[in-house]
Amino acid sequence: MGGSWEQRQRQLMGVALRPPGQIGLVEIPVLEPAPNAPMRSFAAWLGRWEPSFNDITTQVELVLQGNFSAEASAQRGSNEVTRGLLKELAGYEEALGGNRGDPGMSNINHEALNYAHAAAVVRGCSFPLTPDLSANQLQRLLPFVGSFTANIIHQLIATGICDPLIAFRQDLPARNARGDLRCGTEGAATRAMFAKLPGVGPGLAERWFKMGFRSFDALEDVAAATVNNNEPKSTHALETNVSSTTVRGIRSTNDSSTAVPMSREAAYSLRYRQDLLEAVAPEDVQEMKQEVLAALRVVTGVQDGWQILLVGGGRRSQTVHDADWLITHPDGRLICGLWEKVYRHLVLAGKLVPQEEGFCRIQADNLAGYKAKARRDILSNRWIDRHQMDHYDHIWGIWITAAGKRRRCDLMFIPPDQWVFAVIGWTGSKQYLRFMRQHAGNCGMFLNSHFLMREVEVIHAVGSCNGAAPAASGNSGSSSSSSGTKMRRLDGSSQFPSITAAAGAGDKGAAAAATAVQQEDYVAGACAYVVAAASSGVSRVVLSVPDEVPPVTRHGKCWWPPGWDPDDPAAVGAADANKIELSGSETAAAIADIENVSRPNVTVGVGSGAVSSSIAGTAVTRIDSFRFVDSRTKLSRLVRARPGSNRPVVRESDLFELLGIPYRTPSERNC
Repeated sequence: MGGSWEQRQRQLMGVALRPPGQIGLVEIPVLEPAPNAPMRSFAAWLGRWEPSFNDITTQVELVLQGNFSAEASAQRGSNEVTRGLLKELAGYEEALGGNRGDPGMSNINHEALNYAHAAAVVRGCSFPLTPDLSANQLQRLLPFVGSFTANIIHQLIATGICDPLIAFRQDLPARNARGDLRCGTEGAATRAMFAKLPGVGPGLAERWFKMGFRSFDALEDVAAATVNNNEPKSTHALETNVSSTTVRGIRSTNDSSTAVPMSREAAYSLRYRQDLLEAVAPEDVQEMKQEVLAALRVVTGVQDGWQILLVGGGRRSQTVHDADWLITHPDGRLICGLWEKVYRHLVLAGKLVPQEEGFCRIQADNLAGYKAKARRDILSNRWIDRHQMDHYDHIWGIWITAAGKRRRCDLMFIPPDQWVFAVIGWTGSKQYLRFMRQHAGNCGMFLNSHFLMREVEVIHAVGSCNGAAPAASGNSGSSSSSSGTKMRRLDGSSQFPSITAAAGAGDKGAAAAATAVQQEDYVAGACAYVVAAASSGVSRVVLSVPDEVPPVTRHGKCWWPPGWDPDDPAAVGAADANKIELSGSETAAAIADIENVSRPNVTVGVGSGAVSSSIAGTAVTRIDSFRFVDSRTKLSRLVRARPGSNRPVVRESDLFELLGIPYRTPSERNC
């Protein structure tokens, strides 16, 4: 292939050359990836190329090098308009049922996921997308875009509309890639409109549509027949006189066989729909923050140290459709049970709609034992199915402003050691999180809004329990001893120490030191967990990155970003000042959490506690040999991994570094 590099690149991508200045010329960046670079075809999309990019092997890692700023995208012709239409398509698909497109979960709406990916890469594209580009060219130029989606994008660029969008907007069924009608896709526009109300999900929206409702006014007329608009009834009142086949319903006519499902939450949201469907004004956001801070100070008596952060779309852009707040304090003990005190205070103050009146979803006490459950699910390949949503205490409700407006407001109560993970998870965007978590998975790690973890192999797996040392396990998480006996996998965990912190308000250095001390406590608990695993003949365990084990690359190699290696003086930490002895109570808690482990009535004293032991004397000897040794060093002797880092995760950029991807500001994550 002759000619200049620009000519060769454009010919490779199928972009026709035209005389300079001719209308319709596609300005694609001229870049020079290596000829054998796996992702070289997407270099133009990224708009830049560095030598390290030649080693990238997955589209998701390449995409994470990009920038998803709405402001930058708006400068590239009609890209933002096309992106908005793709988001509209994704919204219709989400309203049709299934889940919201989170990878790995059951009943995935793949069309919603495809449109969400396409909207993201259109916003991140470094050059304007114009009608010159055919569908085939778009498929070659854009990551995550297949032939069907490429055709959709081409239609949108060329005409501002596409066949599925026409069908959805008219409540007609859409067609699939083969041209066949997709059963169940009718009513997308109406169902999407209904589902915007708090308390109305895809299922309820579909039922309303099938019953013939096409507007909020029609629903409100029916609701008014039973629900007094001045005093919304409780759940019990709404369920009165409802047929046995209808849960929470109101009668649409005098026909006793017909009931319109109308929950307490939906009825309240329907009444205040004008307020709830408006964007939250900046003055309302400030009012919420001030009132929540005042409530925290009153109910705890603690005046300083509170951190309240607006997350979600409000942190990525200027538009706030609902106000999502994360709340924490350096003294993690204050977070335990705080939701209930705050809820009662705000309800009595007339700022929060109570549960018995309208939309209010409360989650509480789900963190206890959550890490043990996560470990079990990782080892049984159930992580993606069960851990996309977080387990923090929260109040999802409706705020009443000083002007009497109703606004969506969510309050999440975060332990300080998980703050960064929660901030990134709640800042989003949802699609950017999919990219991050998929990349972590490609590297053999597991990321959610609580922690970053990975599987590691247990050294020896204490063969002294059965008289023979088992062979090293493989990636499958199981192995055989010399006698061919199948080894079990450990899925339990110790109950880690309660969270405490000694940081003063505003003292970042003290906060980091306090986090390091707390981190060391967790590492000591991890030692107990692994000792119990080794004592039970288990091949693999799950540990946290970076405090317990290092991260791994996409090639499966342990590594440390600059400044994280515990042997590097630049790494921040306080390990030398925190030599923790593994107590007998910790070991007992770990052993008690292992499933299917027989425990003869033998009591062995260890440290300050005693263990009901199935591990005879070997594990006790192992523990004693590690007394007063730094917890990370101790842990590294139990598993096939280097010691964890002394440096805690205290900034968002820390997590990006551990994943080996460039840090992006919230506005640059706005897929």
